[in-house]
Amino acid sequence: MLTEDHARLVAVLGRARLRVASAMPHSPEWEAAAAAVGAFELELDALDPGPALRNAAPPPTGATITIDFGPISLPDTVTIRGAISGRRDRAQAVRRELRDLADQATTRQVFMRELERLAIRNSFVVEVGAVERTSVTFYAWENVSPTLPA
Repeated sequence: MLTEDHARLVAVLGRARLRVASAMPHSPEWEAAAAAVGAFELELDALDPGPALRNAAPPPTGATITIDFGPISLPDTVTIRGAISGRRDRAQAVRRELRDLADQATTRQVFMRELERLAIRNSFVVEVGAVERTSVTFYAWENVSPTLPA
């Protein structure tokens, strides 16, 4: 079933991203974890039902918004910025939780690990765009199953 496979792959992808975030950049462990993330992303792309669903009417549960997050600076001088997309109430709730997380996180690794946990707990998916020595950019979106046309 499409939704079960999708949910399973999103969960596995989240764990793979946690492994990437916790490994030393460009180490063999990091390279292997990054390759696994790429493979799981390709699998998810293969499950994509196509452009017809992307053009379908949005679910009646509320309009989707995108909220900017940051920039915030962690004590280890890393700047975090990103965007959160989802239904208004859910996106705002995740943003509030991220603010609390940013106040408590002491390093980039701690923030990224907790960001993944927060996303999984709230049924969001996180894509890390740019990870540099002094900055991280991410995008989080609500993991809503598409409604299939009748």
